[in-house]
This record gives sequence, structure tokens and C-alpha cells, in this order.
Amino acid sequence: MGTVRRFLDLSTAHLCPATRTLLEQRPDIVSMSGRFGWLMHVPEDGDGREDLAACAELRPVYALARSEGCDFVLFDADALADDRLELFDDDP
Repeated sequence: MGTVRRFLDLSTAHLCPATRTLLEQRPDIVSMSGRFGWLMHVPEDGDGREDLAACAELRPVYALARSEGCDFVLFDADALADDRLELFDDDP
């Protein structure tokens, strides 16, 4: 039998515009990308990858995902915002 994994479903509003642009330009740093969001693996150490180090808003997202037992985060344009995390405007 395969492994079942959990994911945290979050609004793309939890990503600052610069991070969204980075994810659009670098699809190789996400597990899956699509028209309405991104699926990202949650690193075990919390700091994650060096290429995402400038994206400070990801640290609390990763911490929340790990605390909820999730291996992935789905940033979805239609997902609800989580009041435990910072929200960003669409304007850069």
C-alpha cells in the first residue's frame, strides 16, 4: 500500500507578491504549479531551501503545516485565509 500524506490548504493571499512572482518564474522550486496556485513540500528543518530564503512568510507557514502533521502546503486562490498567518495585498 502507498503512503497517505496530509496537506495544509491555504489562500494564495498568504504569499507576498514577490514570492508569487518567484513561484511563477521558477516552477522547479515547487512540487506542482497551476493556474490557481502551488503545491509545495514542507521541509523538515523549517528553513527550507536556500532559493526560498528571501520568502520570510514561508517560515511560519511551514511551522504551522508541521504542527498540523502536514507534509505539503497547497496555496490555492480559492482557499480560505487562516487568521494565524499574515495576509498580503495583490499589489507589489
